[in-house]
Amino acid sequence: KPRRRSNSAKGSRPPPPNGMTMHVLIAEDDDVTVDFLEAALIEFGYQVTVACDGLEALRQLRTGKFQLVISDWEMPGLNGLE
Repeated sequence: KPRRRSNSAKGSRPPPPNGMTMHVLIAEDDDVTVDFLEAALIEFGYQVTVACDGLEALRQLRTGKFQLVISDWEMPGLNGLE
């Protein structure tokens, strides 16, 4: 089932010195892995968006708002290499 979330940076750490929050896209279909990565990234002050399959990840990536993508190797739709 598709799952897409976007969380603001809520971590307890101070914001980046330049005042800009890095936006990370997690492309992953495993809920346990998503929960782990998302919690860690938010703790470090990143803004996180989750795409549960390759096609949704590609749609999100095309928005141009991400500085980093963490992608699963094998996902429904498109894999991490495509």
